Amino acid sequence: MELVIGLIMIAGAIAIIGYPLIQKDIHNLKVKPAKNIPLGYEQQKEIVMSSIGEIEFDFNMHKLTVDDYQELKALYKEKAVQLLKDHDKVSGVTEKDLLRKLEEEIEADLKSLKGPDANEKG
Repeated sequence: MELVIGLIMIAGAIAIIGYPLIQKDIHNLKVKPAKNIPLGYEQQKEIVMSSIGEIEFDFNMHKLTVDDYQELKALYKEKAVQLLKDHDKVSGVTEKDLLRKLEEEIEADLKSLKGPDANEKG
């Protein structure tokens, strides 16, 4: 009796695993490509800022060398400045102002990640 149950279970497993392999219409399945929708300013900003935060975190966890940290941070700061330039097409805004604004946002994000104890420790 146990032998019959075992054979039935093996046959069932083979049928379940083999069915997709022998299915004739498997080539007719069409995968719809993802729509290439451009990201908005806020989404792009969030991606860049979170990347900068991850770079800071990885550096503080000693997962990045000083050279890698500086290179990556400079790259993402450049992306952030370009994003800010594209968004803030206001006359009189200089790159220096944008860099200062970016540094302030990075510091605010880092403080929020560290929590309320970060203010007490300095």
